[in-house]
Amino acid sequence: MADPNNNRRRPNLLTGGCSAGKQYLASKTAPSIFSVEVAVRHEKQNNLKAMRKYVALTDKATDVMDTGVPTDELTIKRRQQTGFVVHSSDTQLFILTTAHAVDCVFKKGVHQVTAEELNLVFLFGVACTHHEAQIQADYPDGNVSELLRSYCDAHVVALDIEKDLLLLAVTKDELCLQDVDVGGVFVPCSSDHPIIHLADLPPEQSDLSLLQGWPPLRANSSIWGSVSYLERPYDVLTSCNTKGYTMKLTEFHEFDCANGFSGGPVINGDGQCMAVFHAVMVDAKCGYAICLEDVREFLTNALENLLEDNEDGDGGHA
Repeated sequence: MADPNNNRRRPNLLTGGCSAGKQYLASKTAPSIFSVEVAVRHEKQNNLKAMRKYVALTDKATDVMDTGVPTDELTIKRRQQTGFVVHSSDTQLFILTTAHAVDCVFKKGVHQVTAEELNLVFLFGVACTHHEAQIQADYPDGNVSELLRSYCDAHVVALDIEKDLLLLAVTKDELCLQDVDVGGVFVPCSSDHPIIHLADLPPEQSDLSLLQGWPPLRANSSIWGSVSYLERPYDVLTSCNTKGYTMKLTEFHEFDCANGFSGGPVINGDGQCMAVFHAVMVDAKCGYAICLEDVREFLTNALENLLEDNEDGDGGHA
């Protein structure tokens, strides 16, 4: 823990501007990064209950019903973004990402959706960097866009829609390294997926940082930048806050990045998460991340509730 009476910044891997330090930091945190995929359940499965709940939750579905268009014609594209490990137990990994992957079920003033409802309406899947490396090794001459990836089922255990944060749980033994299509047998991933801990101290202006992300088909993507502004209120950045977000955002001019980086950790020179990437704000033409204070409050409450609800004494550890 940081000494609360000592706010001085100590040297770290980024303070010297050394490229070797940057490469080490990127490779050290890469095994903790996951691709997160979200799809609408009733579009993949014949599930009438899920479809009815989806129609009840989504503004778009309600509009479709009002106009008389059949609900089975409603299509929402599958979404992919980034997540990273923030907690671990004997049997599960807990992966933090952003909630706007499911933003079709909420809007400003309507944030009452629960984790149970999200798990009914959507399919959540995750894949690790070891699986991506394995399938590319199995098919060295294959087109990356045509390789079939095996996403492990995940489920929502906590959410704060107004802060754009979502916590997923996944069973470790179900993480795929190699699927049956290759060797005829499912091989689980036995590699470590270390926790990326939250920073002891909030960032300061001009602090160097690393954004780790997984845009579609681009595993191990990273962007280097620095903090340009701390804790901007959301409504200052846009006049169109239709989702009712209330988090404060840390600004990074260099993080004008592709879709799919959302949910990625912004890493400091000690390998700790100092913010969670939210989005590029078109009006400001900068990248913005959910501030450390909001992330810490969400995770503290979520993990405390998980430990209280853990009836089988799984022995989770942060």
